[in-house]
Amino acid sequence: ADARSGLAILKVDLATPALPLGKSDQLEVATPVITIGYPLDLPKTPSFGMIAGFDRKYLGRYFATTHLRVNLPTQRGESGAPVLNLKGEVVGVLECSLENSSSCYALPIDAAQRIYRDYLRFGEARYGWIGIKLAEIEKEVEGSRALLTDITEDTPAAEAGIKSGDVLLRFGRTDVHEPEDVHDPAFFTSVGDVVPITVLRGNEKLTFQVQADVPQRK
Repeated sequence: ADARSGLAILKVDLATPALPLGKSDQLEVATPVITIGYPLDLPKTPSFGMIAGFDRKYLGRYFATTHLRVNLPTQRGESGAPVLNLKGEVVGVLECSLENSSSCYALPIDAAQRIYRDYLRFGEARYGWIGIKLAEIEKEVEGSRALLTDITEDTPAAEAGIKSGDVLLRFGRTDVHEPEDVHDPAFFTSVGDVVPITVLRGNEKLTFQVQADVPQRK
């Protein structure tokens, strides 16, 4: 199990039928979806709804990565159920209900597959560590308000040449406009991944290749 994402993975040694996997990054608001679960110890039960949003946080608390908010009724016992598109492909894993069980949050299948790949490679989830801290500045600089601060020695960012005071413009393939934009690409970065990071230093744009490491323990 991975506590950060809330995902548990089971290895099944028997040959069993399996659902095909889709791509959660292709979902849009109002995309219709179905879930099939076993609520309250009842037989398998389908429910129909649609994607209502893509949220980074709920009630002031951040998710490990952006979650799918689904307008779909849920009941106890359905946590872990697959969320399917109309092709029958799994696009999410139901995690929790909200608003009197009239809607729910689901972990995108792309995030679940990211955890699965780590288990294949390492036997555990290994989130890559860059060693950067961000603060939000009032005035945009080149479209970004994400200021890099406290780049200490012996971090992958410092060893690559990133400095405090740089303005973060791009993290991997993600354009950064505010500090929160780093949330998702950081989740998808594993130990050993090389991440291109583009910053603005004065009037010069610089791109550094930063290799993610194991998080330092205090």
